[in-house]
Amino acid sequence: METEANKMAKQPSYRFAGYTEAWEQRKLGEYCDITTGKLDANAMVTDGEYDFYTSGIQKYKIDVAAFEGPAITIAGNGATVGYMHYADGKFNAYQRTYVLSNFLADRSFIYSEIGRKLPSKIQQEARTGNIPYIVMDMLTKLDICLPSLPEQTVIGSFFQDIDQLISLQQRKLEVFKEQKKTYLKLLFPAKGQTKPALRFAGFEDEWEQQKASEIFYSVSDKNHVDLPVLSASQEHGMVKRDEIGIDIKYDKASVKTYKRVKPGQFVIHLRSFQGGFAYSDIEGITSPAYTVIDFSKSNKHFDLFWKEVFTSQNFIKRLETVTYGIRDGRSISFSDFSSLKLQCPSLPEQEAIGSFFQDLDKAIAKQEEKVNQLKESKQTLLRKMFI
Repeated sequence: METEANKMAKQPSYRFAGYTEAWEQRKLGEYCDITTGKLDANAMVTDGEYDFYTSGIQKYKIDVAAFEGPAITIAGNGATVGYMHYADGKFNAYQRTYVLSNFLADRSFIYSEIGRKLPSKIQQEARTGNIPYIVMDMLTKLDICLPSLPEQTVIGSFFQDIDQLISLQQRKLEVFKEQKKTYLKLLFPAKGQTKPALRFAGFEDEWEQQKASEIFYSVSDKNHVDLPVLSASQEHGMVKRDEIGIDIKYDKASVKTYKRVKPGQFVIHLRSFQGGFAYSDIEGITSPAYTVIDFSKSNKHFDLFWKEVFTSQNFIKRLETVTYGIRDGRSISFSDFSSLKLQCPSLPEQEAIGSFFQDLDKAIAKQEEKVNQLKESKQTLLRKMFI
């Protein structure tokens, strides 16, 4: 039997003024009812009356309610296992979604405490080789530390405000990203068209179609062992390998065969039918298995315009015409790419489009940094204000 001494815990580092009592350690199951939904994930309907919670981040709709808030739902499996929602009003849930209700402690406090401790329990499952998922005992027996109810309420409300601020900034980020997707569709010609639907003032000419081999050529500049080794990524382009935590041992002899990459050039790398064209704004060397390409006539093309072309979904789909049958993990060659027909406008219009997306990418990066800083601040406060 648990003694009173075992239930007593240390005080947190940060506390709101006026609270000095020690916290108690208990099990989550002592402070709320925990059950699961009963429905399949495909039970959702388009225009249902009630919220329907599954093992994903998104909420869906359904016509039949089985629960009523205030509650907390927790995704029990899938890629977002452990993801939580506040659930209010009548709602329903997927059979692998856990529903917490009838709280004997402040709901917002419990939400924060679970969010702080449950991920490590899930990771323990992953480390043992199991597919991470939540079982009932993982929740009912989860150790939680609680102060008095008034202090719970103050802390819970504080972190709920932080979560709302993070959600607001996250929504702003998603708006930026959706705007970029829209502009990528509008500022480039649709299939079968020679002009985009939206243009900057002063541009009216049709876009010219050329083979890739007429615009680009393959570069193979080796023996630059003193330059940093670069890795290719679809999202961030060429990045220094030592800045992304990859520690691959290699000798000077092998590095001699690596290809030099200059700012403004592109690298065709692996997994090409998922894109595979990485822009570089830094100088370095990269794997000889990759293809480095540059403009045949640099005075006719703007690198930031082509950066957007090569990362667009339309271009990735176009690549299917030359990558069909190429197995995953093999880079397409320059000869594979060279026959592809590409559309491009005049240099001034390329510069206008490329600069526009550069500014939009900076706004997205700034907003991402704001969201990440808020999340980091929240984690710091959770460590300081909880036990």
